[in-house]
Amino acid sequence: MMIRKARLSDAEGLARLYLQFWKAHRKADPLLRLRKKLSLAGEAEAAKKDLRKRNCTIFVALAQGRVVGFIDLLVKKNDPMFVVKEYGYVDSLVVDQRHRKKGIASALVLCGLSYLRGKGIRDVKLNLYCSNRIAMAVWRKLGFREISKNMIRKI
Repeated sequence: MMIRKARLSDAEGLARLYLQFWKAHRKADPLLRLRKKLSLAGEAEAAKKDLRKRNCTIFVALAQGRVVGFIDLLVKKNDPMFVVKEYGYVDSLVVDQRHRKKGIASALVLCGLSYLRGKGIRDVKLNLYCSNRIAMAVWRKLGFREISKNMIRKI
């Protein structure tokens, strides 16, 4: 397995993982119901758009030359009233279902944290769904802790 910064040529591999991501997350969050069926081509275009964003950095994990995982990182600005001016944000972490339990998620996170540390970032935040117990365990193992919960109600 190799980890490197994502390239535009990785868009289709990222798209395959985006499709897995949306399938899992739309079950967890009623606000993520989609208006139209997602396609590989549409998600490849979304991946290219993400790769072109200036404040977004994506690292990919490759196995036999194929994208089998990615981490999507942002550097966010905090309100000027706070001591911490910028912080890292893990927008998403996805590992192909067929490649899980091989340490890929941990390797991607450690790569991402090293990258952010190199940019002077000292705090990293993320959100995940309570129903995603496996991800919760991975993040805890990597030293993250719960600080808040989002709640939802239909009215």
